[in-house]
Amino acid sequence: MGRTLLIPAAGEGTRLRPATLTRPKCLVDVAGVPLLGRQLAVAAGRFDRVVLVTGYREADIRDYVAAAKPPMTVDFVTNADWATTNNTHSLWLGLKALGEGDMVLLDGDLYLPEAAMDRLLGAPGGIKVAVEREHVGEVRLTVDADRRVLTIGKHVPREGAWGESVGLQYFSDRATRGLLEFVEGLVNEGGSGVFYEMAFERMIRAGWEFAAVDATSTPCQEIDTPEDLRRAEELASKEGVR
Repeated sequence: MGRTLLIPAAGEGTRLRPATLTRPKCLVDVAGVPLLGRQLAVAAGRFDRVVLVTGYREADIRDYVAAAKPPMTVDFVTNADWATTNNTHSLWLGLKALGEGDMVLLDGDLYLPEAAMDRLLGAPGGIKVAVEREHVGEVRLTVDADRRVLTIGKHVPREGAWGESVGLQYFSDRATRGLLEFVEGLVNEGGSGVFYEMAFERMIRAGWEFAAVDATSTPCQEIDTPEDLRRAEELASKEGVR
């Protein structure tokens, strides 16, 4: 069984306007390279297949991938309801298209260095979450003494949080199938408008172990705002991205 990279990239990215008025967020340039191009470069040699869940300006993304000709299979899944749903719905659609094998879930708005991906893949565990501990943003988490995730989501108070989940997660084949069950349960309850971390918390409460992987020394940047984009540019400059 191969390893698949699942990238939900259906949203409009309204907080990043005006950059996203004429392009999807995943095609916004970071140091002169579209964010998706950076992600596909990181995927090369590490993944057999990429599944892209698209919605807003989908044709632009398809055209970009066709021109980029990445060295792995790229399959597209359309979230036709991108304007009225959240990333749980995109994740559900993507999971249904996966088939067998391990999966890495990578948010379509995340700038990451290759070292961050390698750190996640090399860490032990059937479910792993990459964590930033210095620049703690919106999706926070708490852990126990063995760095097993206890709570995760935007509802976790900043005070007492162990760090921020950056939007990069690994699931074994078995865990991927388990995740689909929990995400599908949320969708069937009318939860397409919530963030997918709610499914993670339900899995944790059901006994699944999520290991927190400290990726602070290989910093990533979720890009939601112009300020986020500037920080990603700074990280790219330090990394020597051209």
